[in-house]
Amino acid sequence: MLDANKVYNFFENNTKSCQIRLSKVLGEGGMCVAYEGWLIDEQNYEHRGVLKEYYPANLKLKRDDNSNLIIIKQQLFDEGKKMFLASYEKNLMFSNLAGTTNTTVSPHKILYAHNTIYMWMQFNNGVPYDVTV
Repeated sequence: MLDANKVYNFFENNTKSCQIRLSKVLGEGGMCVAYEGWLIDEQNYEHRGVLKEYYPANLKLKRDDNSNLIIIKQQLFDEGKKMFLASYEKNLMFSNLAGTTNTTVSPHKILYAHNTIYMWMQFNNGVPYDVTV
């Protein structure tokens, strides 16, 4: 897992990068680790969200001193990465359909760092309108 309360650099492609400050681990599953975090935009504003790291538990991965994953079974890792990307695409498809919006997180972008792939999802934490009136 990545360390909480630390700012990391992530890449959308080979040239564009962004920074995310992780605040805590939300949970671990078979395919990923989810973190609460804050994306720091170009104007230094912070946007709350969830960062999902492709981190397959069955491969028993380790990290080097720079937080990069040490991948022994590359083929299995790459096959799982395709499924991780497919889940992002499916989430995005549902998010874009009227009436099927996920009220907790919405997929926003794919990021790369530490020899793996990440999903950044905007976190919408609100109160229903009828409760606030």
